[in-house]
Amino acid sequence: MRPAENFKVEIFSVELIPPYATEFAKTCPRIQWAYELEIPVPEFPLSDSLVLILRRDDGHIAARVAARL
Repeated sequence: MRPAENFKVEIFSVELIPPYATEFAKTCPRIQWAYELEIPVPEFPLSDSLVLILRRDDGHIAARVAARL
């Protein structure tokens, strides 16, 4: 893995998703995060995978997701 540089965040949004179990809605909300990134193609070919690692303020990993480009 190598870190991506020179990318731009085109779109970013956060939405609350209605829960299936309404009794847990306040203690465990469902949240959808949507990102649209512009990544330079010469540095990162379409055959690469993209891994996003989201960290909390204290440095711990909050989420890790992977996608094929």
